[in-house]
Amino acid sequence: MAVPTPTSPLPLQHAEAVPISSKFSVQTQDGETTYFHYWEPIFSHAAGDLAGQRMAAVQLAERDGVTQVAVAEALQISAVTLNRWVQAYRKHGTAGLDRLSAPRRRTALNPEQQQRTANLLHAGRSLRSVAGELGVNRETLRQYKKSGDLPQPQTAAAPAAGAAAESEAESEAEPEAEPEPAGPEADAPGALERTARDARDAEAPMGRATRDVAGRVLASLGLG
Repeated sequence: MAVPTPTSPLPLQHAEAVPISSKFSVQTQDGETTYFHYWEPIFSHAAGDLAGQRMAAVQLAERDGVTQVAVAEALQISAVTLNRWVQAYRKHGTAGLDRLSAPRRRTALNPEQQQRTANLLHAGRSLRSVAGELGVNRETLRQYKKSGDLPQPQTAAAPAAGAAAESEAESEAEPEAEPEPAGPEADAPGALERTARDARDAEAPMGRATRDVAGRVLASLGLG
């Protein structure tokens, strides 16, 4: 009588698939991500389809015997991110997941804040310090900087060339003040000559008479 040869049990999951639990697994191949229940494929999406990944992840995380940590590890996402997806799905269904896909609108900065931001960043300030000074979110400033929507920085400008030229023209137009005459005798003929002569007479040891030879002779004769 032949003795039956024991056989190994068939595997419950694909050997290439990443196990999520004893029942579920996931496999990415040829740009397609496929989810399995045992050997049976139950859902698939393109490898880069984030919306499809979100939908599959929250559906798996809601299954009995499946933990969020196991799903996050198999899909190579953070547990915090997965929990955020699950909470959005529980509150708003698929619409909640769609909201996660929508791009966030940045907070608008008024023109003065934009100019101030551009000036401070140009001066070497960090996004964190500028955000703290303006009282806005740092992510908002980062988006403005990345998109190139900030105006050109303004620096202290030198005096305008036109203003400098105008000032120079005004200076040239003003006539220089002429010195006023010392007195009425300054313009009289021979005034300078008399002044010089009087100065010489004053320097003489015996006054003007000592320099006047004819005067001394007449004086000695009693005719002066």
